Amino acid sequence: MQAALQKLGYVDIHHMFTVFGTPGEADKWLALLKMKYEGTGGDCITREMFDDLLGNCDAITDLPSIIFARELITVYPEAKVILTTRSTDSWYRSMLSTIHAFHSDSLNTITTPFLPPHRHSIRKLLDYIFLHFFYNNFPLYGKRVFEDHNALVKSLVPRERLLVFEAREGWEPL
Repeated sequence: MQAALQKLGYVDIHHMFTVFGTPGEADKWLALLKMKYEGTGGDCITREMFDDLLGNCDAITDLPSIIFARELITVYPEAKVILTTRSTDSWYRSMLSTIHAFHSDSLNTITTPFLPPHRHSIRKLLDYIFLHFFYNNFPLYGKRVFEDHNALVKSLVPRERLLVFEAREGWEPL
């Protein structure tokens, strides 16, 4: 989706790679996650808090922002939303081979030396995401989280602001 949005003229698109490349950002996302899961819930997260991380962005995709779908939809009521969908199995396989593989201990010992100096903050953020968002067991709960997320977005975003998009449909819907 990031590449598609860039082709359509969007310049600053927030993605997990943005977190990897921006010192201090992982710590800010971790603080928001702790507010959501350990504090008073997402209701205490404000637009200003998101603007601190996303204020310059033309669009957002991927983790960690999707974890805050409900909060983002609430504090940015004017935003248009593209929900990218595909088969649950296809998404699951992709996650297993990317972020889950990166997070796993066996691969992490290989890749950690190649991460930026703030790699420990990134590791803490990923640990927290897998503990709370994926219920500490991605292989067991990952598919359910994906399906629940899609259902949540569809239930919260008014039709006039929501495009449910499958890449196999081509560019026309975008």
